[in-house]
Amino acid sequence: MKASDIMSAFVATVPAAATIIEAARIMLDHGVSGLPVVNDEGRLVGMITEGDLFRRYEIGTEANPSLRSTGAEPNSEIGRQFIKSQGEHVADVMTRDVV
Repeated sequence: MKASDIMSAFVATVPAAATIIEAARIMLDHGVSGLPVVNDEGRLVGMITEGDLFRRYEIGTEANPSLRSTGAEPNSEIGRQFIKSQGEHVADVMTRDVV
């Protein structure tokens, strides 16, 4: 079996500047659990999946609710967890450096 035997010819994508809500809507509309994230030129810059949306403060599933009061630096591990659980845009939660 080849990848071409099971792959989708049409791939829904989402811009990095889109909101989390927009990305979730695209996933639901297309019946997929993940989307390639593209920049303004259409180049791949990341991937967003259902898993990226699981640890969210809005639904009470953030990994560490106490992060809200830490004042952690954005580049620290705690800071990245905070941004991932509270960010509003795809760029805040997507996985970068995909192949």
